[in-house]
Amino acid sequence: MWIISNVNWAQSCFNAMPAGFTPTELGLELLRIADATHGQFGELKRLANTGDTTLAGHLKITSVDVLTPVVMPLIAAFQDAYPKVQCRFFPTDQVFKLEYGEADIAFRIGPKPSAPDNVVIKLASMQMGLFVAKSYVEDHGLPQKGDLLKRHRFVGPEDSTPSAPFVDWLRAHVPSSQLALTSPSIATLLAAVDQGIGIGFLPKQRARQNPNLIELPDVEAELAEPIWMVTHVDLHRSAKVQAFVASARQSAPQSD
Repeated sequence: MWIISNVNWAQSCFNAMPAGFTPTELGLELLRIADATHGQFGELKRLANTGDTTLAGHLKITSVDVLTPVVMPLIAAFQDAYPKVQCRFFPTDQVFKLEYGEADIAFRIGPKPSAPDNVVIKLASMQMGLFVAKSYVEDHGLPQKGDLLKRHRFVGPEDSTPSAPFVDWLRAHVPSSQLALTSPSIATLLAAVDQGIGIGFLPKQRARQNPNLIELPDVEAELAEPIWMVTHVDLHRSAKVQAFVASARQSAPQSD
């Protein structure tokens, strides 16, 4: 009976193909769990064998793309304090499963994440503003509040971009015919605005550092986005995660 049960379980994890075995969806989940567990046991073995409590190894961090300019200074500050830790950073709108060890720390923006067994910390707020390049102004004039939506070109996110106040504002006020360029990448949008392709929403902290960009008057919208730092309860008290959380809280940008 035990053999039959294990055969059935194996069949649910792998499909027999002419060229060999391929994992099912359940099998892929099993492999992810095994990989995360292997990494955790490897860290325990290192500590047991060496007695070295210095933080080392890998720390996997994920973030939505728009937060990359916010997360990079946090990683830099952490690695200044803990140079033996190698950070692996994945900017993506894909939601990594922390419970399976797909990432140690995740940064999210917008509504508070509600997945069970996660520790969610509000880190800061990110202010978004409308910016335009000086070259665009030379060609099309400085956009004024009254004509902002009438004749000017914009750059903005793709339709698949998750909802956010600045995304919702664009979708509600700017017709698609006025979008000169769309992209899911904030780095691409920053480059597009900088090249004078159109007006766009950018993180104020990043855009204000560019002397080529002009910040336009505030629009009638609340464009402050809460930034959340998320860990799984099983890893939250691990030494590396605790060290990163403490460092991030100290280094996080202050809201405007």
